[in-house]
Amino acid sequence: MIGTSATSLSNNLRNNLTLQGDQDFAVTSPPRFVQHPTIPIAAEARFTDAAAPAPLGLAVRQEVWADNRPFNNKYIILRYTLRNTTAQPLSNVYVGQCAYWDVGIQTLTDSVRYLAAQYLSYATTSEAQPDKPHAAIAALTTQYGVQAFAARADDFRYDLRTNKFDALSSPDSSFVNKGDVMHLVSQGPFTLAAGDSITVAFAMMAAGSLSELKQQASQAAVQYGYWSQPQAPLAGNNWVYPNPSAGQFYIRNESLRPGAYQLEVFDSQGIKVLSQKIDVQSSISDTPLTLTAAPGIYLIRLRGQEGSTGSRLTTKILLR
Repeated sequence: MIGTSATSLSNNLRNNLTLQGDQDFAVTSPPRFVQHPTIPIAAEARFTDAAAPAPLGLAVRQEVWADNRPFNNKYIILRYTLRNTTAQPLSNVYVGQCAYWDVGIQTLTDSVRYLAAQYLSYATTSEAQPDKPHAAIAALTTQYGVQAFAARADDFRYDLRTNKFDALSSPDSSFVNKGDVMHLVSQGPFTLAAGDSITVAFAMMAAGSLSELKQQASQAAVQYGYWSQPQAPLAGNNWVYPNPSAGQFYIRNESLRPGAYQLEVFDSQGIKVLSQKIDVQSSISDTPLTLTAAPGIYLIRLRGQEGSTGSRLTTKILLR
């Protein structure tokens, strides 16, 4: 859902107690898989809110990111870039991700909780099960205000846009017990000047316990921070990010063998400005690189030591 008021709300949420929903978004580019240098599974689509009764004038790019490797395969990341296509600023804008869960096998056993420290709203069941299912929504771009709302699914008036905007903009982290549930995590309010864009991101996830769910939420936040940064390739699945940076970089390793490496940094004149040894402890890791030097373009070289790969990996980074 996206809205600025009860009368200016665009959504695809159901509008009554049947499965029929509002159809406020018009697809301009259908979903398709895209190649990404570091994200194993990536897709995108584009749409506008031109089909809404009172369009806001937004063009939206939706990206979906996923990872099929262990420890990362129980969540997906949804990133939305909203652009104001009108000639006027849009104020009091909220963006929310909503879900309707039927977690338990029996009726009247589901409940919702909100963990403010992780911006995580989750549904679970009171049924006794060996692996108790949990399903959740988390906000990842937490520099904006974050709101959470929950209600019994059959008690919420989906036909009233006033109710929908209240859910989108009014925090309500009270517990909801005993029933199929709907809940929503939203971000805002923010203002979009004419022609400007803003990006918000959410994670949707599932787990067999609360502790596993918290772990998945933390992992999703870490991966989003890595995947969303501009990067410079070192070779294979190894990257330097963010690029450019004010001086704090990270070397992301996803294919180097554990061992000792020599890291060297050269300026545009070929003068070595940094040389240090680093130890790669695992096949997936982030090694910090702090560069104190004048702004400019630098060359990074990573050389394997005895007992590790002998290849040289190089890339360029921008210090600003």
